[in-house]
Amino acid sequence: VSIIAASVRYFLNLLAKPKWVVEPVDDTAEAKRYSELVEEMMEDMETPWPRFVRRAGLFRFHGFSIQEWTAKRRKDGVIGILDIENRPQHTIERWDVDERGTVQGVWQRAPQTGQELPLPRSKIVYLVDDTLTDSPEGMGWFRHLVDPAERLKNYLQLEGYGFQRDLSGTPIGYAPLTKINELRKANKLTAAEASAHIQGMEDFVKLQAKKPDTGLLLDSQMHEGLTSDGKTVSAAPHWKLELLTGTQTSLDKLAAAITRLGWDMARITGTESLLVGSGDVGSLALSKDKSRNLYLQVDSTLDDMAA
Repeated sequence: VSIIAASVRYFLNLLAKPKWVVEPVDDTAEAKRYSELVEEMMEDMETPWPRFVRRAGLFRFHGFSIQEWTAKRRKDGVIGILDIENRPQHTIERWDVDERGTVQGVWQRAPQTGQELPLPRSKIVYLVDDTLTDSPEGMGWFRHLVDPAERLKNYLQLEGYGFQRDLSGTPIGYAPLTKINELRKANKLTAAEASAHIQGMEDFVKLQAKKPDTGLLLDSQMHEGLTSDGKTVSAAPHWKLELLTGTQTSLDKLAAAITRLGWDMARITGTESLLVGSGDVGSLALSKDKSRNLYLQVDSTLDDMAA
């Protein structure tokens, strides 16, 4: 869904923008040397630090995220960090949890081999949004977005059907089926010939979308009858096409429902500022206020990651 795609990328790009620094534990020269050393390690990984932050920040959406770090020996002999690699949520098979509910590690299903691999807690960066649940998987924004996203897709499908079947009504075709059946029973028409007579009308009635060359040619012959005055011609043709129409009242309401669901999903992710100003609604003050609230969410997520 477009608003979710935009919100995820917007939020994660904001999350990856700030520069990370390591603060010395005290004012001693040794503490400052170690803080500078860790900052060097952060800038000397195979995966750039902003990419690691962007991937790890998905815990707000999925409920949790897991990254595994690997070590390397630097040229100065110090053991540093080779990389911090993402371990996608769908590959996590089970959790190693102690009696207090503390995560001791996880088991990952390797996508290449299908083998289960243990990841001890000391080797992973584990982030979780456990505000609403004690589960190690947490509960992210995607859980709250599933229902409105499914409803939105249904509404968009209905809207699409309306645009595709742009005939301003339901087609109804009239054909001399009784006459065709009589000729068929009298063996004056084969089954294939009888079907061919009405095939064009059937195709048009079932038409879902008009094309540039859409058209239908019908026989103009009218029904005839015999009276005391001789042969008479009726005003009703043998072949006819009409559109069954009614008062159109649902399209505007459907459009309003689609708009409302877009706003609902933006509220869940805190990215309403992406929609402010659409439909001549909003103001500069409102936009600034909603943007500030989003930045507060980003700051809160960064604080959680740093902790």
